[in-house]
Amino acid sequence: MPTCDNINTKAFQELILYYLQERITNKNIEIKYLVITDIFEWFIFNASDFEKLFASDKSLIQTIHGFWRMQAFRTNTDFFIKILQNNLSMNPIRCSCNIFWYKRFETIIKMLTWKMITSLLLCIKYSLLNIF
Repeated sequence: MPTCDNINTKAFQELILYYLQERITNKNIEIKYLVITDIFEWFIFNASDFEKLFASDKSLIQTIHGFWRMQAFRTNTDFFIKILQNNLSMNPIRCSCNIFWYKRFETIIKMLTWKMITSLLLCIKYSLLNIF
């Protein structure tokens, strides 16, 4: 999981990969927010920041096109994750996000059923749409 001090984690790198797959390959321009969560910590990014930082980076797009061509021979994303990790280490980025910590509700959340968790996530999604 990312932290406030270190965003360059595998979860963040995978988020970039999946964003670029959806944005570039599927040409989806309707993406509004990107989320990294483990249920207790929520990192919510604005998709327009990812557009400026990653989708408009021509060298990164060329790299990802090469990765997708090679992906037919690979079964995981480790190769691209290493490329992103090195890229982000050499070229640190500034990316704003909203962070919510639900850790203090951990005991309550552990008692919830899957149906209750689904309802809770819908409520959170609705409240986030109203915040942004």
